[in-house]
Amino acid sequence: TQLPLDGPDRAPDRDAAADAAPPSPAAEAVAWALAHLSEREAVFARTDLLAAALAHAPGAVAIGEAEREVAALEKAGTLHAVDLPGAEDSLATERTVAEERETVALWRAGEGRGRAAMRGWQVQGHLSRGPLTAGQKDAVKLILSAKDRTVGVQGYAGTGKTTMLNRARALAEKKGWRMAGLAPSASAAGTLATEAGIPTETLQRFLARNAGVAEGRLTRKGAREMRAAFAKTILVVDEGSLASTVQARDLLRIANALRIPRVVLVGDAKQLDAVDAGKPFAQLQAAGMKTATMDEIMRQRDPALKEAVEASLRGDIGRAFEKLGENVAEVKPDNIAGAVAARWLRLSNENPDRSNSPSPPPPLFGRGERRCRVPGLIRRVLVQAEGPRIEVRGRQR
Repeated sequence: TQLPLDGPDRAPDRDAAADAAPPSPAAEAVAWALAHLSEREAVFARTDLLAAALAHAPGAVAIGEAEREVAALEKAGTLHAVDLPGAEDSLATERTVAEERETVALWRAGEGRGRAAMRGWQVQGHLSRGPLTAGQKDAVKLILSAKDRTVGVQGYAGTGKTTMLNRARALAEKKGWRMAGLAPSASAAGTLATEAGIPTETLQRFLARNAGVAEGRLTRKGAREMRAAFAKTILVVDEGSLASTVQARDLLRIANALRIPRVVLVGDAKQLDAVDAGKPFAQLQAAGMKTATMDEIMRQRDPALKEAVEASLRGDIGRAFEKLGENVAEVKPDNIAGAVAARWLRLSNENPDRSNSPSPPPPLFGRGERRCRVPGLIRRVLVQAEGPRIEVRGRQR
């Protein structure tokens, strides 16, 4: 059989296959470790990468071989050294760095290119009287009057983010604007729709539906129609701190392509990170994204509990537990259900006269057998003590 020629009189290089030597065990182990770590973390410690590589094939790769392979990837530009406060000698992949840079560039491209639903002084006039905190008012004003396309709201847990969004939505609708929500899960979307009155879908569904826009596949006719549909839209991303770098990048690609007047990232940079790699919410704040801060705790009414939450936000965990006091009880694992029932009964006995005060709220418990046992233990004690009873009689047919 005659071999095909490559060029006028030249056959293929017989040694080409030999040149493509299979990767070494060290290269395979490090590649696996990179794929494993970068799936969930944009930045990871060098020691974690080496540990994962050695765990991939125990005994097959020496630590020195893995270190040389990592050094070779750094030299080739596949890995980048990153020094972060508290995470020195960390690494990031070339792809991750590129995604983060593009996300920041997309945000910068929207600076000064948003549209305001209201003037700042108009918002202040509407908010001059009302129950909102200073942080909530700052957030509403930023959402409705900022000039940048993308802005942020840094709201700690319990600061009333949903209440703030409900007020912003009401004011926007008075001016003929609409507010649309994106959330990390179906349950979160339902909560935002119910409590803030904002029609909401999952972020994943929105990105999938507009994947063509994010990838640059948008016709002129399609662009005109979609831009008209979003002309007076404020797009709110609830729990924005849970969005990955790729999700934030695609969202901003879509927002810029469709010229969405306002994208609001609402979240808490100190809470849970994204399931996938990256922390774009915190990174955009660090890059200079205009952000309103809500730090006045509204959820906790008890002064001690409120101070405990504030201490935990400052990172003073010792002070937080000190303030929790008797609200934290240490019990044996085999008596958790009994301890919960006893504490509820003690709270109930503190106010025996129910004429003007309701019973303490029912105990909240996780799933499983203990959750079923707690109400039974409470009922048993109440029956034995001849506590309040409700007798239900059915009529025989």
